[in-house]
Amino acid sequence: MCGLAILDGYNSALIGQFKGRSVYSLSRIWKLLQEDDMTYEEAKEYCSYNIEGSFANDNGPIFVEPLELV
Repeated sequence: MCGLAILDGYNSALIGQFKGRSVYSLSRIWKLLQEDDMTYEEAKEYCSYNIEGSFANDNGPIFVEPLELV
């Protein structure tokens, strides 16, 4: 996966690549953050601001969020 934006410490959340960009599972990132003693809501907020927000360009990773079945 040479040239892909890789998030240090989140290898288990990496689920693949698409058109030369790494693809990460947000739910897996949230679980990893919760293992660091964050609540679910804290993990989602931290991820949104500090991880997803760090890649505000077209070359960064793609983050996919799980669908909620109603």
